[in-house]
Amino acid sequence: MNQNNQQQKNDSFLSALGWSSFVSLALSPFLFIAPIFAGYLGGKKAKDTPWKAIAAVAIPAAIWWGVFVYLSTFQVKGTTLGILAFLGPITALGLLGGALLGVKGKGYNIAGIFIVGMGIGYIIPRAQAIDAIMQIMRPVKVQKTSTSTASCPKDLKKLYDAMMNYAQSWDDTLPPANRWGTAITDPMQAFADPTLLKCPNAAQYGYAMNSAVGGKRLESIKNKATTPLLYDSSDLKLNANDAVKSLPVPGRHDGQNYIIYMDGHVDAKP
Repeated sequence: MNQNNQQQKNDSFLSALGWSSFVSLALSPFLFIAPIFAGYLGGKKAKDTPWKAIAAVAIPAAIWWGVFVYLSTFQVKGTTLGILAFLGPITALGLLGGALLGVKGKGYNIAGIFIVGMGIGYIIPRAQAIDAIMQIMRPVKVQKTSTSTASCPKDLKKLYDAMMNYAQSWDDTLPPANRWGTAITDPMQAFADPTLLKCPNAAQYGYAMNSAVGGKRLESIKNKATTPLLYDSSDLKLNANDAVKSLPVPGRHDGQNYIIYMDGHVDAKP
């Protein structure tokens, strides 16, 4: 009899492990929902043995955590994927919370609800940064000139605001020219949405910073109304910068290029 009971316990553990692993993989595109559902199924299979449910979901949780940490070391189109490391604890909380929701016992179920709530509270402040990374990873589509002509000045205004906010946080100093885009879209500060770095009429990125003002204190820059800050550029790399020498020819927007100056006004030039 004891041998049969032990066999049933082993079977319930393997069943919980199998279901939680398979479902978390199958539903991986759905982020936090997938691990909750996978953990819940694992908890149901473990039935009245909560420790087996927790042990079973710990294995796929550890694997997913490792995958996200590994992916966070890469860059896509010049943008670091470091924010993906935060998906590790989100996945672990979802699996654990789901498992406790699936097992028998009100106490365990309440604990599961609490843990799922912790996961939701953890992901909300980081949702925008994660979504921005996902957008960077999507294929680039060049929009029509009419759309870009209207949106580019607005985007440059937003980038200007981000540069000024960065400066306020760094002793009134602009970011270095060789990492200006990376600096203002750093997920930990998020002065600007990474998607703003791409001109709609460029295959990739398409804005450059005036290297003459990079890393300078705002008060040291004279003639702000005539000093370019950011502009349309034929250099399509992230963090492009030069002495305003890379304006596209012909202009990118109906023969014109947009330039935003240190005083915040936008001008169109051929």
